[in-house]
Amino acid sequence: MARENPTWGQARVADELSLKLGIFVSPRTMRKYWPWQPNNDHRNRVSTQHWATFVRNHADAIVACDFLVAVTARFQFLYVLVILELGSRRILHCNVTTHPTAEWTLQQFREAIPDENSYGFVIHDRDAIFSAELDEELVRGIGVRVLRTPPQSPQANAFCERQLGTMRRECLDFLIPINERHLRRMLREWVGHYNSGRPHSSLGPAFRPQSQLSPRHPPPRRLARRQQNPQAHSGQPLRLAPTQNRNLAPPAARRNSDLSPQDLFRTQQTLPHGHVEAILSTIRKLGLDAMIAAKRCHERDLVVAMIAERLLDPCSKLATTRQWHAITLAEELAVEDATEDDLYQAMDWLLERKPRIEKKLAERHLVAGSLVLYDVSSSYYEGRSCTLAQFGHDRDGKKGRPIIVALSNPTTHQPAAGTTFAR
Repeated sequence: MARENPTWGQARVADELSLKLGIFVSPRTMRKYWPWQPNNDHRNRVSTQHWATFVRNHADAIVACDFLVAVTARFQFLYVLVILELGSRRILHCNVTTHPTAEWTLQQFREAIPDENSYGFVIHDRDAIFSAELDEELVRGIGVRVLRTPPQSPQANAFCERQLGTMRRECLDFLIPINERHLRRMLREWVGHYNSGRPHSSLGPAFRPQSQLSPRHPPPRRLARRQQNPQAHSGQPLRLAPTQNRNLAPPAARRNSDLSPQDLFRTQQTLPHGHVEAILSTIRKLGLDAMIAAKRCHERDLVVAMIAERLLDPCSKLATTRQWHAITLAEELAVEDATEDDLYQAMDWLLERKPRIEKKLAERHLVAGSLVLYDVSSSYYEGRSCTLAQFGHDRDGKKGRPIIVALSNPTTHQPAAGTTFAR
């Protein structure tokens, strides 16, 4: 009792025991069992309650918020705002933006907290996004008191920080968002699961009561089906109605009227596809496949597959033909039957098209009269002669060895051509 109420003295605790529990003791007796030493009593006494005690006593009236950063497959930074109700651990609102501002954050609070609410406090950190104007509008427009956490003290907003960690561990660590819309859809589905289908240790552990669910985040489909048909999820045999689909179970199992879900369905794991789609979409958006060859052919598909595999998992040519069957890359480009010899033939075909590709690069990135920069490699490769080689420097100090000369446009920072010569 003394630890939970640090403002109480020995006489107050004695009065509480006598009036509420019927235990009559004197303050001197309380001093004998007091958790602090009598000589240090004045040092441990405080004039107000601790922060943790305040948050626990007013949890139902406190709303906490914070930002987290998510990175897309194209390495774009997205900012996620989470507004959490501490009493029920319910996520009131969750939204994504590329450029968080005070005006955008204030609008999210207006959407999360209605005009007629029972909240009394809002906890957030001292980020520049939470400006003084935003705090004044929260006090004047929504009617809540703003509590700023101390500098560099994330433990003061521990409930929201823990919720952000849960969001990363259970959602963002397993899925890579493609863009802002994709991330918003992912979080919308996960928030519905978090608010309705996920047990919370702080609640018992138990599920959140249905009366506390927000209409903005309905329960996920799996939980809705479980509520509509509890027999299917109770572990008892499921009696099915006649159906026209005869491919769900083998013939021996279809002759029985009582079948369990394990007999009806078989689980098949699909190949990873998200990162493959991100790479192939980027290649198409840059026009790299059209620059290699205007019309689609088997050689172009092999070259594009090697480029994509080099970005996903750099390896040798032989390992490439083995590893791209573990993902959907070979299926997407129809190169499932390609061998190592096919890859080398595709590289020879690409070498023959090198002048055309350089011409397309020059037409795209170079104009008449523009400045062109060149540089030479620091190591030797293949080739015979180069008029610009005398201006370069070979780090290895080898004479008569070939080097690479690359041309680029300084305005667009795009490569224009590349070739090999001997020094």
